[in-house]
Amino acid sequence: MGTAGRPEGKSKRRKVLIATLEYEIIDWGFGVKIGTLGFVLSRMVKLMTDVDVIWVVPKVKDLEYPPGELIEPIEVTIFGEHYLVEVEKHIFDNITYVILDSAILRVQTRADPYPAHMDDLSSAIFYSTWNQAIAATVQHDPDIDVYHLNDFHGALVPIYLLPKVLPICLYIHGTEFQDLWSLRTKEDMKNVCSAFNISEEHCKKYVQFGNTFNLIHAAASFISVHQNSVGVACFSRGYGERFLTRHPALRTLEHVEPLPIPMPSNIRALVARPALTENPTVDQETVMIRLGLKRHAQVWAGIAQDPKSELFVFVDRWNKWSGIDLVADIMPYM
Repeated sequence: MGTAGRPEGKSKRRKVLIATLEYEIIDWGFGVKIGTLGFVLSRMVKLMTDVDVIWVVPKVKDLEYPPGELIEPIEVTIFGEHYLVEVEKHIFDNITYVILDSAILRVQTRADPYPAHMDDLSSAIFYSTWNQAIAATVQHDPDIDVYHLNDFHGALVPIYLLPKVLPICLYIHGTEFQDLWSLRTKEDMKNVCSAFNISEEHCKKYVQFGNTFNLIHAAASFISVHQNSVGVACFSRGYGERFLTRHPALRTLEHVEPLPIPMPSNIRALVARPALTENPTVDQETVMIRLGLKRHAQVWAGIAQDPKSELFVFVDRWNKWSGIDLVADIMPYM
């Protein structure tokens, strides 16, 4: 049984694989971004100047793409039949985009890059094509050192590559959305494994959780077996603890590391912040402007106009996986 570790040669420039359904092709000036994941990826990749990035992305049907460099197409197998995925390569700075094009992937749009249903045959075919194509990209480039996996969408890639063990790091943005296909009968097992072109042996060892074919469980199992449970992170410690409590499919993991999302604007603010002095000066004009804005906000919100009160602003979607339960807990103490 192989165990993933640090690639040989610590001075070697690393090559990192990213494969996402949301993305930005920087110099073309467009992409597919519908939520936090898309924006985080764009920021993250722009900061990864110390490594070579291979970024696998699919074409959607309602975007016009400039021509890239055509390279060898990828063959995927679904229900025993072989299909070709066209591939183009585009290089910008240290990023090599591997752009996939097939009728199966092109059913999605810029506004809806993910299949609408996450447990039917069409979604299984979509994710099978997607995962097989990513795995083929790794096979064509043996210099890739690590696979940066975001959520469950490409979780089968390291399973396809076995017995070679490609180190992966899993960043969990949210576990509320998971793809689950039924494995209640032997016929279900046969059909789902055939759709995903995966052996029943690997399905039972890594992917099957209870009576479901569970992609997030596949990632957790691979990391537990081959990486001693090292290589999983999310954006806060509390969220990571709730993952393991609320989602049994992740309980093969020993822990989830907190890794706050890097926001370049915040980093710039920290770098540019002047050092504190013992006798700071107060800009009274700014103080008066802020008091006026606070009073305006209180009038707008229909609350008491108190210049000494504290205003708390929460900018996010108000749901439990954005931490609304934590916001509610601290409100009485503010």
